[in-house]
Amino acid sequence: MRILDIKNKNVLNQISIFLTKEEAVQFIGYLEDLINNPSHQHNHLMDEEGNKEITMWLYERNDLSNFPKKIQLLIENDKWD
Repeated sequence: MRILDIKNKNVLNQISIFLTKEEAVQFIGYLEDLINNPSHQHNHLMDEEGNKEITMWLYERNDLSNFPKKIQLLIENDKWD
């Protein structure tokens, strides 16, 4: 698992996410889509206002070739820079 604060380019170890029931259902659906269709690589969950976003990525440790180089480094080294 890797957690990245994209805006500040900072790797995090812990976060708390607060979802409505509807957002949780949508989140589960997006995760199921990633599991069933790995070629999609990622999905975005937005709040109703479009101000908050969770990006979910699915990866295999032994094949990161389809990911941008920065994401590969994050997964491999748990560092953004």
